[in-house]
Amino acid sequence: MNELRDAISPYLRQHAHQPVHWQCWNERTLAQARQEDKPIILSIGYSTCHWCHVMARESFEDTAVAEFMNQHFICIKIDREERPDLDRHFMRACEALTGDGGWPLHVFLTPGQRPFYAGTYFPPQANAKRAGWMDTLQLVAYNFYQNRRTVENEADRTATKMVRLQAAPAQTAEQQAANSQSLAAGLQRHFDTLHGGFGQGSKFPNTMALEWLLHQAWYHSDLSSYQHLHHSLERMLQGSLHDPVGGGFARYTVDHEWRVPHFEKMLYDNALMASLLSKLQRWQPRQAYLQAIRSALGFLKRELQAPNGLFYAALSAETAGIEGAFYTWTYDELTALLPREPYWFFEYYHITQEGNWDNRNILYANQSVSSFANRLGLSEATVQAYLDSCKAKLFRLREQRPCPARDEQLLTAWNALTASAFLEAYLVTQQPADLQTGLAILQQLEQTQTDSEGLLLHQQGSAHHAYLDGYAYYIQALLLAHKVTQDTRWLEKARTATEQTYNLFQKRQSPLLSFAPKTLQDAPDLAFEVSEEDTPAPNAVMAMNLQQLGLLLHRPEWTDRSSSMIAAVRTRLQEHPLTHATWGQALLAQEQGWLELAVVGPEAPAQSHAINQQYWGYYILMSTDTPTGAYPLLAHRGEEARTPIYVCRNYQCQRPVYKVRDIDLVVKH
Repeated sequence: MNELRDAISPYLRQHAHQPVHWQCWNERTLAQARQEDKPIILSIGYSTCHWCHVMARESFEDTAVAEFMNQHFICIKIDREERPDLDRHFMRACEALTGDGGWPLHVFLTPGQRPFYAGTYFPPQANAKRAGWMDTLQLVAYNFYQNRRTVENEADRTATKMVRLQAAPAQTAEQQAANSQSLAAGLQRHFDTLHGGFGQGSKFPNTMALEWLLHQAWYHSDLSSYQHLHHSLERMLQGSLHDPVGGGFARYTVDHEWRVPHFEKMLYDNALMASLLSKLQRWQPRQAYLQAIRSALGFLKRELQAPNGLFYAALSAETAGIEGAFYTWTYDELTALLPREPYWFFEYYHITQEGNWDNRNILYANQSVSSFANRLGLSEATVQAYLDSCKAKLFRLREQRPCPARDEQLLTAWNALTASAFLEAYLVTQQPADLQTGLAILQQLEQTQTDSEGLLLHQQGSAHHAYLDGYAYYIQALLLAHKVTQDTRWLEKARTATEQTYNLFQKRQSPLLSFAPKTLQDAPDLAFEVSEEDTPAPNAVMAMNLQQLGLLLHRPEWTDRSSSMIAAVRTRLQEHPLTHATWGQALLAQEQGWLELAVVGPEAPAQSHAINQQYWGYYILMSTDTPTGAYPLLAHRGEEARTPIYVCRNYQCQRPVYKVRDIDLVVKH
């Protein structure tokens, strides 16, 4: 009766052997719930989720628990990566019911698919903080079968609350007048000024908010924004979020001091961190940033790249059922490996004989190598070389360990983010291989993850079209590919993909776009998604894509659409800047205006490459060695024998300059 054996998703197949009669989300299963008048247990997770695995072992492999679930419920398993639309919808239901959310996600539905009870991880038996799973099953079943009216009333209240929570609040005149600078100041309420990052609980990278600070600092010479950005990245790179041995970044740390990671590594986190660090490196270069970029890209290519050039989704936190086993060390292992060392490594990374985490040691630092070297009275180069040699030894030993499980789904949205990461990194590493990797991802997405009509698919092996995030991130990467290569074929692909986006996602009389495509028949009727958690809000990314395309292709209606999208979420941005940070970037770009750079003449390739190596905030670039009227920025421009650089912004053009360094003379940001 377990239907998951033939599922595409590795997460679903992980549950195929369990005695629970798991079924997939489809009309046949939903019709069965209605016909048998049974409540639905909706269990949502993903293959590298540690607590999903824990709950599976504790409860779903227990025959007595499974028997009760099979008798009283219709049991449905969903992979959040395979069906992000369902995950988002039912996560909102959990938040409405409990005020919180996370994975594993468990939502109880009426036969009509209306949520009435929810939670995340349930232990087998109740403890001081959480209800037990069997107790919860019995309580829910009793209420459904004996107090049906109460359950239906709760479903009514939940539906009303979900609508209220997602409804766009009315804008006051004061909110309409607020600018990006005053809204960015709201982020300061969330600053952890001591340890960096945002908030005082578990620490996530929040790369979108950090990128907003980057642009805020650049445009407004905002010292507070820059200092917090630099301090946050410094602490992330020192702490355990960053893997000092193998490179790359964990999903988050469970504490606010960046000490103990949740050991899974997600493709999107590493792509977003590499992109952010690459942008900052072009403005304020530091060796630590460059090393982190190179190590993150090295990790991606070594651990997550598929044979076809695309990238797998994630590495699990577990190895052989033990969390963090691949990444942590016993004291004896380290002393055996480094027997004649002066033990600075142990001091710098807080290694202890009893272990600094669960009888093992996590490598984490809380100071720079420079500060540590000063305290030792040694040169930074000497200490850095020593630490690097130690880490190289650990890496060789670690590579002999059993590896964490890998989620081998090839997701379009996350691969598009990865393409952007390699393209951004190329501008600072100057490694042709990084450029080739970024472009190859885009080519492979077009060749293997589109249907016969050229529409993007959500993932390899999937029959349904990409969600809005897939299209938004793909267009963003195409625009970056054009900026880096100046090959207009990428720009034309971005134009086509944008037109496809409107055909697939424009449903109502709203400037915002729906998350699920029209072609996905069983998607819930989601309110427009505008907030963000782990990845940028796709509507906000589309707003920034439209700003660029409106200028590059002279499509003023797209520019106007972008302005309307930003206006629609302005109140939410003011009330919750941390979870709407990409909208903050879109508003800042709209206010400042995109810098328009056009290069025409025989030195155009070299000049455009030099321009891209520097940081200009929000800018678009077009270049050609031969004057052309094919694109607005290149029309009626060019001089014989020379290569002028034309500089415009907000419908105003400055005098042409002939050297990249002279752009600063006519640009005021």
